[in-house]
Amino acid sequence: MDKEFISVKNIVMEFASADMVTRVLDDINLTIKKNKLTMIVGPSGCGKTTLISIITAMLTPTSGSVFFEGREVFALSNLEKTLLRQKNIGFVFQQYNLLSTLTASENVSVPLLAAKMPFQEANKRAVRILQAVGLDKHMNQLPSSLSGGEQQRVAVARSLVHEPQFIVCDEPTASLDQENGKKIMDNLKKISQNQDRAVLVVTHDNRIFSYADEIIYMNDGKIVDIKYNKKLIKKTKTSNK
Repeated sequence: MDKEFISVKNIVMEFASADMVTRVLDDINLTIKKNKLTMIVGPSGCGKTTLISIITAMLTPTSGSVFFEGREVFALSNLEKTLLRQKNIGFVFQQYNLLSTLTASENVSVPLLAAKMPFQEANKRAVRILQAVGLDKHMNQLPSSLSGGEQQRVAVARSLVHEPQFIVCDEPTASLDQENGKKIMDNLKKISQNQDRAVLVVTHDNRIFSYADEIIYMNDGKIVDIKYNKKLIKKTKTSNK
């Protein structure tokens, strides 16, 4: 039986300006299960990035709850939420956020060094994960000497190196050709098959849809459909008019 890992209940997100309130997310309900690779897809501006920011406790919703292995995330203190992210979540953002003065291997080592791992062991792990994403020849290069796709693979390696329970990826293959996109997705799929881990990918890249165990379709701040194992099931169908 699938084990529920993260539960999102009745999430509403509104942003207020001087003369109006814009509802970006409208009553979102979903679950993320361990041992699965889940994708969230939909047009630009439909609320995907806002939703993953809420799921990972970087943004507080207007209303609703997120439960991480039974713990209500927004009942935690700011310090507790920070520790939850540091220990349990690996992030891959569209902006790579690499440190310009550090080499590829040093960038990948950062989460381990922040967790007080000895440098030698942290470097060994960084080397292994960079080899896995096809960057064994670029370990000692600075980000400025890497292509956009290579920088993205460094960012992916950094998110994986501390072996978090939950990997969250925002467009992980956006800057990659088919071959290198496949390497990244092969790694993410392998990780998602671990009984104690889950992977969530936000993407526009229909080349990688086949990697998903579940695809959540969004439009206008709502979940409109869910696919399981490539077969469409009308889980929810909400009018966007």
